[in-house]
Amino acid sequence: MAIHIPRRVEKSLSIFSKLINGLKPFIKTDDLKLAFNSEQEIYIIGDDFQESLNINSNNFPSDEEFENLLRSAIAKHRSQRKPSV
Repeated sequence: MAIHIPRRVEKSLSIFSKLINGLKPFIKTDDLKLAFNSEQEIYIIGDDFQESLNINSNNFPSDEEFENLLRSAIAKHRSQRKPSV
């Protein structure tokens, strides 16, 4: 049985993945996840926070606007440089 993933969810995960890969050299990203609830609200979750992106499901933002929402949420909680090992 195939699982249907809404296009919006698929696109959100793709944008999130690309952003996280770009941020890896600068901040801790290994714990960051994107989550969707039954009402299709989007959350970014880390080990020490959970934040709703407050996106209206009827008016999904452009890719650029979505990436900026993700960046803002991440910056709130991960604004410091990644410690060197």
